[in-house]
Amino acid sequence: MSVDTLFNYDLWLPEDFIPENTDGEVEEFILMPIAEMAQLTETTSEFKDNCNLVNIDLLIRLNLINNSHQDYHEIVEQLYASPSSF
Repeated sequence: MSVDTLFNYDLWLPEDFIPENTDGEVEEFILMPIAEMAQLTETTSEFKDNCNLVNIDLLIRLNLINNSHQDYHEIVEQLYASPSSF
């Protein structure tokens, strides 16, 4: 099993900002409400796995995933596990 570390940074942009794909890494950009992103993250495979991890981290930090979520403690334990845990 490979252990990677993802560094996430919040960059809040105005709604009229139009990103440009300059490296070919991104298929497309879509502006969507955070509730829709949360629903897609939890119920579909629309996002790549590493993108889902970033989405989940944001949702936890915004308290949209919290103790009321049935898998909260397992999610936090796995998402923020130290490399020595593996």
